[in-house]
Amino acid sequence: MKNIKFSMIVATDSCQGIGKDNKLPWSIPSDMAYFKRVTTTTIDPSRQNAVIMGRKTWESIPEKYRPLPNRYNIVLSREKGYQAEGAVVCDTIDNALLQADKFLVENIFIIGGGAIYEQAVMMPNCVKLYITEIQKDYQCDTFFTKSLDYQRKSTSSTQLYGGVSYTFSTYERIS
Repeated sequence: MKNIKFSMIVATDSCQGIGKDNKLPWSIPSDMAYFKRVTTTTIDPSRQNAVIMGRKTWESIPEKYRPLPNRYNIVLSREKGYQAEGAVVCDTIDNALLQADKFLVENIFIIGGGAIYEQAVMMPNCVKLYITEIQKDYQCDTFFTKSLDYQRKSTSSTQLYGGVSYTFSTYERIS
């Protein structure tokens, strides 16, 4: 397969949790704005980015927000005949990357869930991680494990919302 580069974007709590009961256990407006800005911004205004997500992540997005606007939405599902209105359905990350490449997208982002992150973070063509690091334990049941193959390149100043502090960090794969 062609070496198609991609990034991942995720928010984690202090225990690396990313979700509970198939939902985000926090609501931080600036994190959602950051997610939107990172996944929609392109250098070439005639192009879009692609977001790749698992079926459960797709289904956890309220219907009125699906598909995520101004991005090519690709949903991963092994379920034969699965339909995701407004999105392309693929059965593997590799097939999703090939599909995104056909769209001539500028950037590709994996946006969840846990099993997809676990597989993608180990792929050598995953070059960057955008992580919102929330300094609170939300007792999650789904977790993100960052590989040691990445090092922090930047971190924002500490933000505060509802008494919870968090930062936006970017990690890059170590060559």
